[in-house]
Amino acid sequence: ESLCKFIKSSKLQILKLDACGMDNEAINSLKKTSLPKTLVEINLARNLITDTGAINVYKIQKKFNDRYTKLLMVELEDNPLMTKKGIQDYSNLLTRLVICDQPEFDSKVGPMLSF
Repeated sequence: ESLCKFIKSSKLQILKLDACGMDNEAINSLKKTSLPKTLVEINLARNLITDTGAINVYKIQKKFNDRYTKLLMVELEDNPLMTKKGIQDYSNLLTRLVICDQPEFDSKVGPMLSF
């Protein structure tokens, strides 16, 4: 909770939360946080995020995109509790977000997504 309060009032550009035991409950707390406009990337690699948590990560990205009209890059690689189906579902949602909500999307670049 105190980390979320700090994030809300910060001017962070990159939030590195990799390999720190983040689980679905922590993602839910992050989802309730108002992220700063300056943020461009969140690293959530090597944590305990499940498929459900990945969907909530997408919701964080969607909320950020709707609020600031820019994409937030998220790294989710090496979360051992995510299944291939969960990764695919997250990827599909993110691709829709990029194509539907970003008129300047360049199909040669692709969505900002990393596993």
